[in-house]
Amino acid sequence: MRALDSNQERWRANTWVLSPALIDAGCIAGIILLTLTTLLWNYQALPLQYWDESRNANNALEMMLGSGWLVPAYDGQIDHWNTKPPLLIWLMAGLMKLGFTPLLAVRLPSAIAVCLTLILVWAAVRYGLRDRFAAIVAVVLLFSSKVYTGIHGAHTGDYDTLLALFTTGYILSVWQALITQHAQKNCWILCAVICLVLAVMTKGPAGVFGVIGLCLFLVMTGQWPGIVKDWRWWLAGVVAVSVCMSYYITRESYDPGYLNAVWINEITGRYSETSEEHYYGSWFYLSTLFKQFEPGALFLLLIGVSLSGSDIARKRLIQVTFFSGAGIVILLSTAKTQLYWYLIPVIPLLSIAAAIAVVDTIQKFRLQRIAIGMFCILFLALPLSISVYKTAISLPAKAQQKARISQYGMLFDELRRKGNIQGSITVIDDGIDNTAGLVNYNPELKFYARLEQQKGSAIRIEKLADATAINGLLASCDYKNTKALRGMLNQMLIDHHVCVAGYKD
Repeated sequence: MRALDSNQERWRANTWVLSPALIDAGCIAGIILLTLTTLLWNYQALPLQYWDESRNANNALEMMLGSGWLVPAYDGQIDHWNTKPPLLIWLMAGLMKLGFTPLLAVRLPSAIAVCLTLILVWAAVRYGLRDRFAAIVAVVLLFSSKVYTGIHGAHTGDYDTLLALFTTGYILSVWQALITQHAQKNCWILCAVICLVLAVMTKGPAGVFGVIGLCLFLVMTGQWPGIVKDWRWWLAGVVAVSVCMSYYITRESYDPGYLNAVWINEITGRYSETSEEHYYGSWFYLSTLFKQFEPGALFLLLIGVSLSGSDIARKRLIQVTFFSGAGIVILLSTAKTQLYWYLIPVIPLLSIAAAIAVVDTIQKFRLQRIAIGMFCILFLALPLSISVYKTAISLPAKAQQKARISQYGMLFDELRRKGNIQGSITVIDDGIDNTAGLVNYNPELKFYARLEQQKGSAIRIEKLADATAINGLLASCDYKNTKALRGMLNQMLIDHHVCVAGYKD
């Protein structure tokens, strides 16, 4: 018997009092505890991000305050810069409506999406292959990925972790539909349709990138004739397209020009043109995987071991996840606008493929118990511990120390504690440096100023050039202005490296 099998038997012998169902429940509980405590216990320490989290936060806040649930708005105007469908904004606005603190409402959908994705990845391997060890490895690889857990990912209120949940959902549903028959097959096809529609409603055209990856999988494995000949897949495609198009047509009827904005912003403006100088070469995404998906990217080099094995179920799962992920990476690499977080929907798929590959390699070479223990420490426990530390502690702490990250939420909270928030406050801010030509743009400030205005505070925003003629309580978290503002204030209330506030006579 192979070494890993014998180790598993000895482990089972020592834990005979625990039923498999109880062990699985413990794994799921551990995933939930790991995810929510890491992402949420200190969530407020990470300032609201300029790009793109604060823009989403403003859309959600205005929606909650009554701008309308179909057409997101920014600064009281229809938003044609953020042209994505509003599923994420609906979730944020709904949580605000339920009374969640605004920043928690912005970030909770991402945290829940991460938790559900981890459970989905674990369940696919645990129950699809009946391999608990590989399931745990897949979860660890996913949560250890810096690109997945960082800014624009699990830690902030952005689109991509929610997109990753639904993309992973419909790809795994297709995999299940291909290996099951009759009524179960129909159920999995329905699940694929639902997840595909939700993916499109999350991030528009990016929601169908996984379909392109699935096409690569079907071609590479020769399964496409079975799909083409089965009327159920054609019906599923028609239903998915019809539901998605109904949203876009309805939105266009209420918001003329929306479809043109989508075409310019999300298709031609991102794929065929470089947006804001974000182009880094054809190998950008591949190099990012090896830098920010460690050690999973290295384990992917071992997939030949799994593909040469005799277990059809393992081969099919590694094929659908690897080829689907590779298809998305190839598509992204041909685009003229490249951002590292576009890789996030790929990471759950590649985590499954990498986990199966490394476990199959361990089994093939019959590693002894001490070698398996060293593997678990070096390649699982250590990367996971580093990821938890960076996500929960290091990342927020470093963000607070960056002079170019404004922290108006913390500034207003401190003024409230000092009892100086109820009067008139003039915020001196000239906007964020950007390559998009946006003047005086600071959505983070706009979000928190709007919240304080809803609480009764009188807040106005002015440029530094106008500050000399203004008296009263002045404040700023604009790193370009804080030095000059310090010299104007007669009584200092708050003074640290990011923000200043005080009275000027």
